[in-house]
Amino acid sequence: MTLAFVQDMSLCMECQGCRVACQTQNGLPAEQTFVRLRFHDSGTYPRAQHHVARITCQHCLKPTCVSHCPTGATYVGESGLVHFNADKCIGCGWCEKRCPFEVPKVVQGKALRCTGCESLTEYGKEPACVSTCISGALAFGPREEMLQRAEARVAALKVRHPNAQVYSPKSVGGTGLIWVLRDKPEVYGLPLNPRVRPTLSLHDMVQPGTQVSAAGGVLLAGLGWIIARRMQLSETKGGEE
Repeated sequence: MTLAFVQDMSLCMECQGCRVACQTQNGLPAEQTFVRLRFHDSGTYPRAQHHVARITCQHCLKPTCVSHCPTGATYVGESGLVHFNADKCIGCGWCEKRCPFEVPKVVQGKALRCTGCESLTEYGKEPACVSTCISGALAFGPREEMLQRAEARVAALKVRHPNAQVYSPKSVGGTGLIWVLRDKPEVYGLPLNPRVRPTLSLHDMVQPGTQVSAAGGVLLAGLGWIIARRMQLSETKGGEE
């Protein structure tokens, strides 16, 4: 069963309880966080508007951070959420470079990114940020139920906010972090159609070379075994060969 979050920015109180809970759950120091709040103000008095965006892993259903991770440090769990094993991370920065939402950051030789609370979510529990949210801005459960919840909330918001919408871009296969927005995505600094840069990367060029190198190594090892075997047979037969 694929699980997902609902992140309703119309209900967020900006208390940052989710950030503190995340830091505590993951043993992070005060200066490091997997959750950042981004603020956007628009208009002028008396029609000024304030918007907050909670920036963290989007748990893309087609996560490029996973497909480009050379060590398997970033991977998808049975829940469909993106998880992260810092012990396997070599700080190469590919998740940082390839994330369409520019979320992961490499700090002190390791990627600083949401782990998806694997120790909780893979065993039927809520992520730390969700269980801590006091305003009901965060919810967690089966993805289809979360989508229905988000759509129902948007229908209610449209009475006063005609631009209200669900944000879960199809260009990344949809997201496991489903947004409820009072306004257009760009107001929150979110990309309308997030995509990875369509340029050939060093990573893409190195991988085929690595595969060829590996195949060459296997071939050389095989030739070495044949030569050693012939020498062994020659010695057994008294040097006839």
